This record gives sequence, C-alpha cells and structure tokens, in this order.
Amino acid sequence: MRDVLDLLELDQPGDELKGAKDDVLINHFSYLYIRYIQCYKNLEDCMHQHVHPQKRMAIKSALESVMGRLLEVKFLLMQFCKSSIISFDDILVDLKLTPETLELQAPRYDVDEREQELSLRQKLWKSFDAQRPAPEAGDGGPQSSLPGQMNMDDALRMIQRNERVSLESNLQHFASRSRL
Repeated sequence: MRDVLDLLELDQPGDELKGAKDDVLINHFSYLYIRYIQCYKNLEDCMHQHVHPQKRMAIKSALESVMGRLLEVKFLLMQFCKSSIISFDDILVDLKLTPETLELQAPRYDVDEREQELSLRQKLWKSFDAQRPAPEAGDGGPQSSLPGQMNMDDALRMIQRNERVSLESNLQHFASRSRL
C-alpha cells in the first residue's frame, strides 16, 4: 500500500510539469505507467495470498483504483504520443527492467469469479437437459442419437423455410417503402 501512496505523490502535477514539453510529459507519464503496472502486480499477488475477507475487499478496492488510474495514464500517454503505440524502451533501460514487466494479466479474482459463474451455468444447462423429455420415435421429429441434433434433411428444410420468410419480409418492407 505504501507503493500506492508514493505513486499518488508522484502523480500530482508539480510546477515543473506545467508548460513542459511533450517529451518531458511522455517520460514522466511513462515512468508512472510502469510504476502503476508494478503496483498492480504487487496488489494482485497480495490479494491472491490473503484469506481474510475484509482485507481482500480493501485490497480489491485499491487494486481496482490502480487499474483505473493505469488506464487513465495510458490514455494520457496515447494523447501525448498521438499514437496507440508507445515505446517504453528508454524507461525500461533506465529502471533496469525487462519487457516482461509490461505484460498485464487479468486479475486472478476476476478469473476465479468467472470460473464459478461458468460452472454454475454449466450445471444449470445440465439440469435443463435432464428435465427435457426425450423425443419419441413416432412423433415425426428429427431422428438422431443425441437430443437437440437433427438430420440433414430437417436442417435443410428449416434453413429454406427461414430464408423464404426472410425474403418475404424484405420484399414487404421494400414494397411499403416504395409506396411512400
């Protein structure tokens, strides 16, 4: 958390940045961007290792704030560079960091929450499939080994029927427009 406070002190525009040239601003915000990435990674690791729910909520709040500020700084850099491609080579060399430092990953808490959501959705679909009645052989429906599949003839008939309906609705639409 101390890193975040240090970054906030650096992030406050001082007198030396007011009226500065674009090169100075690009260097300043590039440095801030790299520091925010490092802070993001540290907070993300910290949150992943904590078990206490109240601490996790506080860290998550700080992590989301850092992610928001990271995006703001990136946007400012793109405005100053007038391009979406920004070179951090000089700053990385000055800070003695590798290019892997700039690689961002989705927060693990977000991936974990999404995984739970997807597993719940999969369970729900399985319960729907279990509740659906199996097709009988003599009902005239599609004959297939798996539920929800249809044979080639039924699929072609359905596609042709949908194309005809679509064609008729388009013709009606154009006919009504031509009357206007």
